[in-house]
Amino acid sequence: MKHIKLFETFILKNTDESEKVYQNSLDDSYWKDISDKFPNYNSSNSNDCKKAVNYIYKNIKEKYPEYNWKSIGKKVKDKIHSSIT
Repeated sequence: MKHIKLFETFILKNTDESEKVYQNSLDDSYWKDISDKFPNYNSSNSNDCKKAVNYIYKNIKEKYPEYNWKSIGKKVKDKIHSSIT
């Protein structure tokens, strides 16, 4: 078990901030909200998809204000979009 913990620590230290904040957010409840709020969220170019990405992004920014959003914002939005479509 010690090796696994060391590996997890290594991964976290060597992962860019956008990936860290994205991974940290995955268990947050607002991810589950999108299917009710935006029924067509998984259609890549739909209005619901854009709204869902913005909804999740806004919630992540509010929950994790310690990150430099000017430098990671686009990457986080891209990760959100890729994961829901």
